[in-house]
Amino acid sequence: MSWKEEFGPLEGIPPLVEWMIKNEFLIDDSWHNDRDPSFIPTEGEWEVEAPRLFIESEVRSTREAPHQPRFTVNLPNGDLVEFDDLEKALERLMTKRLWKKALKKFEKAYRATYHGGE
Repeated sequence: MSWKEEFGPLEGIPPLVEWMIKNEFLIDDSWHNDRDPSFIPTEGEWEVEAPRLFIESEVRSTREAPHQPRFTVNLPNGDLVEFDDLEKALERLMTKRLWKKALKKFEKAYRATYHGGE
């Protein structure tokens, strides 16, 4: 199932996350038993399970805990790390290698789209 099927289009998943799914840096691992859409990286070595990024609604008042940050990374050891900044959350979620690869591809796509490939 995808986050759209599980949670509907009103969750406001950031375009960068959609781009990372399309370009195979993230996998949509959303499940109806979870309270929020969740995503895991496509690369990495984990003993038990992959780290997971949960994304709360962009509208604070509609979140289960409005005072908490929008992005939560659930690490394989069970620790939760919260962020208001998506890039910082993604950097914590992914291996350094995958994060650098994603940034490089994103920058290239951005330049091609908005600067004619410069």
